[in-house]
Amino acid sequence: MKATSARTADLSIDELYNDAENTEQLKREATDMLNASISYRDPSEKWTVTAGGTNLLDERYITTGQNQHGGGIIYGSYNRPTEWFVKLGYEF
Repeated sequence: MKATSARTADLSIDELYNDAENTEQLKREATDMLNASISYRDPSEKWTVTAGGTNLLDERYITTGQNQHGGGIIYGSYNRPTEWFVKLGYEF
C-alpha cells in the first residue's frame, strides 16, 4: 500500500426548493462543495493519520425549511460551515 494518499470530492448541486410549496425564501441556489483529505500510513501498516476538511469553499445554503402560513413564519436551517479534522487509526 502507498504510504500517502489524497482524496478530494467536488459535488455540484443544482438549485432546488426545500419545501413542497416551492417557497422562494427557501430556495437553494446551485452550489459547489469541495471536501479533501490526505492520509499517511506507516511502513508497518499498523497506524494511519488523516487530515482534511469539509465544505472548503465555505458554501452556505438552506438545507431544510418550512413555510407556516397560519402564523406567517418562514424558517430554515443552514448547512455546516467549513470544518477541519485529524483522525488517527491503529490496527491491532
